Amino acid sequence: MIKVLNASNGIVTEPRSEMYDAGIAKYSAFVFDDKSEKYKQVMIKQTGDWFIDNKSPEANEIYNWMVKLNQ
Repeated sequence: MIKVLNASNGIVTEPRSEMYDAGIAKYSAFVFDDKSEKYKQVMIKQTGDWFIDNKSPEANEIYNWMVKLNQ
């Protein structure tokens, strides 16, 4: 949970076109916002046609863990 909170403060890059007709794979997590009483999406990484990266070290650790789960 702490890693997701730290990742929520990471710098997220602007979308960058990398492929065509490959679709996207979006990796994200969610944290509950007590004030709005809603979940907030935390962008971890997006790959495929449009690449977006969260530059925080925690986001990178979460991404590597998620990818490992899919193997």
